[in-house]
Amino acid sequence: LISLYVSTISRALIAKNPRVMLSVFDRAQKPIVSAMQTWANREIEAMHLDQTLRRVVIDALFSIGICKVALATPAESGAVAWNLKAGEPFAERIDLDDFVYDMHCRDFNETGFIGHRYRVPLDIVKDMKVYGKGRKKLEPTVDRMYNADGDERISLLGRSIYAGDSEDFEDFVDLWEVYIPRHRVVITMADDQYYGASSDDEPLRIQHWLGPDSGPYHILGYGLVPGNAMPKSPIQDLMDLHEATNNA
Repeated sequence: LISLYVSTISRALIAKNPRVMLSVFDRAQKPIVSAMQTWANREIEAMHLDQTLRRVVIDALFSIGICKVALATPAESGAVAWNLKAGEPFAERIDLDDFVYDMHCRDFNETGFIGHRYRVPLDIVKDMKVYGKGRKKLEPTVDRMYNADGDERISLLGRSIYAGDSEDFEDFVDLWEVYIPRHRVVITMADDQYYGASSDDEPLRIQHWLGPDSGPYHILGYGLVPGNAMPKSPIQDLMDLHEATNNA
């Protein structure tokens, strides 16, 4: 029953790639705006935005949908086999397991920091001079089965505990990227720096945020909870109906 609900609602919310229509009052700017509209619609299809948005919608049906929209860093470009060039715009789904934000905020507009964890090839980070000198000290990170608090990562469902500690195809490293809205900066740090286990206090990279005031992270939630930033999902209300139907 839950599967039927998700497949039906997700198709209704995201059926295909969105399209943009741009206009301008100044006639002299119309050729430029028309070219921008053509580029945007072509880029949306090239990045398969519909697939990303569909995953964000399904995440929001179960918990919360998180989408990052920004310009690709060298590490993010290398993580997708260079199919995304560094500096190009992209939209990426962020898993709840990898999401971090200011727990004291009552709304995501009030958050003091917001960010995510991502896993990239180690050699790319070490070779890129956009990252600080600390990149030379980075060591391969094991693809852990559990988060720092001891809860299982959702990716464990696909690889099971038997393949949980097996080595990667190549050396990877876990990085954290945190956006500070008040200072409009994006900080990149290693996993041990984030958890405070490293004596090196200098992050790998600090860059000024180039983009809209809303920042790189866009949140999708269907059920608001008073006084809380984290929303309630529709599946939480449907679980009793799902279980009652199957029991009958």
